[in-house]
Amino acid sequence: MLILLKHILRNIRGNRFRSILIIFALAISTMVLFLNLTIKDDLVKKYTSILQGAFQSFDVMITSNDPDSDGYFDLEKVDLSGIKDKQIFDFSFAYGVYIKDDENLTVSLIGSDRQTLQDSGLCTLEEKSEAFDVSDDNQIIVSKKTAEKYGWKLDDNLTIYTKDGEHKLKITGIAKSYGFFLVENNEIYLMSTKSLACTCAGKAGEICQLMIDLPDNTDLDQVQKTLETANPGNSIQILLDKGSIDSALTMINQLLTIILCLVIGLNIFIIASITKLIMATRIPVVGTFRSVGASKWKMNFILILENAMFGVIGAAIGIAFGVLLRNPISGIFISAGDAMDYLNIKLEYRVSYFVLSILFGIVLQVLVTLSSILKAGRRSIKDNIFNSLSSQARISKKKTIFGVVLLIASAVVYFINTRYQFLLSISTMVLALFGAVLLLPILTKYLAKLLSSLFGSMFGGPARLGMKNISSSKTIRSSITLITVGLSLILMVYGAVNSLNKMMEGANITYDLSIDRLSEPESNYQYIEKLDGINHIQFAYSYYTKGKINEKDAEYIVAGGNHYLPGMEGDEKLLDKLKDNEMLVDEYYAYQNNFSIGDEVTLESKNFKIKEATYKIVGYLDATNYSTRRNVFIITVAEYTKNILEIPSNVEIYANQGQDIEKIKEMLVKKLAGTGAVIQTKEEYLDSMKEGNQSIINMVTVILGLSVLLAIFGLINNQMIGFIQRKREYAVLYSVSMGRAQLRSMIFFESLGTFLTGTAFAFALSQWLIRLLYGLLKSIGMGYQVELQLVSMLQIGGIVLVILLLTMISPVRKISKLNIVNELKYE
Repeated sequence: MLILLKHILRNIRGNRFRSILIIFALAISTMVLFLNLTIKDDLVKKYTSILQGAFQSFDVMITSNDPDSDGYFDLEKVDLSGIKDKQIFDFSFAYGVYIKDDENLTVSLIGSDRQTLQDSGLCTLEEKSEAFDVSDDNQIIVSKKTAEKYGWKLDDNLTIYTKDGEHKLKITGIAKSYGFFLVENNEIYLMSTKSLACTCAGKAGEICQLMIDLPDNTDLDQVQKTLETANPGNSIQILLDKGSIDSALTMINQLLTIILCLVIGLNIFIIASITKLIMATRIPVVGTFRSVGASKWKMNFILILENAMFGVIGAAIGIAFGVLLRNPISGIFISAGDAMDYLNIKLEYRVSYFVLSILFGIVLQVLVTLSSILKAGRRSIKDNIFNSLSSQARISKKKTIFGVVLLIASAVVYFINTRYQFLLSISTMVLALFGAVLLLPILTKYLAKLLSSLFGSMFGGPARLGMKNISSSKTIRSSITLITVGLSLILMVYGAVNSLNKMMEGANITYDLSIDRLSEPESNYQYIEKLDGINHIQFAYSYYTKGKINEKDAEYIVAGGNHYLPGMEGDEKLLDKLKDNEMLVDEYYAYQNNFSIGDEVTLESKNFKIKEATYKIVGYLDATNYSTRRNVFIITVAEYTKNILEIPSNVEIYANQGQDIEKIKEMLVKKLAGTGAVIQTKEEYLDSMKEGNQSIINMVTVILGLSVLLAIFGLINNQMIGFIQRKREYAVLYSVSMGRAQLRSMIFFESLGTFLTGTAFAFALSQWLIRLLYGLLKSIGMGYQVELQLVSMLQIGGIVLVILLLTMISPVRKISKLNIVNELKYE
């Protein structure tokens, strides 16, 4: 067995370039699988660590359910009689503005019993001044991170502007960036007394949140039900709800599964292409072993073992990359600011994940190469020894028929999958990809005839022969397959990424500034329209909630319809005629949930003023550019303020022409000091939208980019092996009819024909794949349209042409050095 392993390792080293390509392809595939297996565990671990770090031992949080209460409620009215063995902790919020170097910074005053705050671990002091007093209203505690960022030190005085006016506060404590400060992110938290926060917010004697610490063996679900029954006006939340975390991670898991399928799909063709060429060079060795007594099954075993070794090496490298990348990649999906920097999280390593990843690498490599191995075993010893393997490509009728069947199956599954089931959606793409590849030989044959006739009449014999060769050469066919699969996937992903960016940019935003996180009714903001530089304002009403639709759990957005919000499109007449008992719904969301015009839909949420309301669907809208999930309903503003929330979601501000928008923003920040309102320019809003998706886009691009890089190396490999296999053919052509210049011309037209054929098929296939991707994205709740512009297709096609022309340089140069006699003497 040791001798056999040495023989296998020598073979792997003997084909270094091709072996590296196979191992690299397996490593990428295994890495993506390993990340699929581990990232959900990592995200659960990180979310859990953040929640435990921020809330310590507290288990349940109670907040106000009244949308018009500004988040405050009376502690004495909370009924906790059904809960035993509890410890409670309450606190209040107030917003203010701190001015530093002419920059207006929003701060959050968090008022609480600061002794309990420290005792519970929600705030851990690193430094405190001699004058530190937990009950002094003029003293505050800040985090070490914020103190270092703004250059604050103990006993520094800060001037904060709130609703209640100006407050001079002294920093007497600097705390670790842990507990409440763990989720401070880019905000500024100031730990104050409860009386100061309530005074600044104008809510004396009330609180914002109440947290409850319960014994470890408590049934939290039962506690939640008890509190909800006793306190219908409040929202009860389990702070560490693993069920909710798992539910929130569903889309991430599905996205990673899509990436895995795309990467494996591309790498299968890369591995198959390279392995076939390696097998072509190994045929004489197989014949030699067979001639000295090795059985067919023994040789099959050796070849399978060799490919299993590829699998082990590739999988081991892939796992190593996965281990290195799992932490930064899982961080892409967590929007927790720099909280991770202050947590010592030890990621778990399950042995089962390593075993599954190794087995995956072995099985993938063996399955891809098994067909070539069995074919070699069926050949006669004589044919193997003399390596009479033909480089001529043949067309299999069975594979062609099977390809047609797969494409038809892809279309059938796509059209019957009207509810966008994830597994069915992803199967349509797999069927389409493999069906198209099986049809490539027959399609290439007829396209080659057309190109041969066209270019032959224009450029003569070398061009005619070069175009004809694209359907008869195995290596050229392999290159066409790589181009078709690789380019179609590139075009599909590029279309998805580009469409997402355009969706965020094309949200039809016409205003100059917006004010979000409002806390008061519309009438309290009317004065803004009279400020200098402002032409007019418009109020928008929308509210995102987790509730029920027709008694089924759902997440959705309700908007008040005085106008379509930026990113929404629809018939203005429908909006103008909308009655108080009617609604509009996004067309895709309606189709997904089997809603039709005339249906009555009941919306229910604990956070609404009225817990449930029923409306009749009278029309559709398109919310593609507003929400990728398109879960949007529109009702009248009157119904919205009556049943949902009296407070607008934001104010859209239109400035006079030629006004300095930044100066208007600065003026508004001062006017709204202490209200907690967030003021953004149009550009800042668009940047924030892009930022939320850019990390995921970059991850998808990098992982698929590595696979595409492999495809490029595969093309180079095909050109190299193709030249080696066809040297005798070139020598024969030179000796009977063609000069070296004509041979070079023929190779050029082969490359040109390979490009034209591969890109033509890729362009056609990508259009179907993009349509399938649209359905696949819908299945994970992202209902935005995926489109690909002709200009983008031509640009990417041009890059492929340049790559192919570069791969042609080596064969063209070698033609001039070809020794005709050495190549022909064996004939």
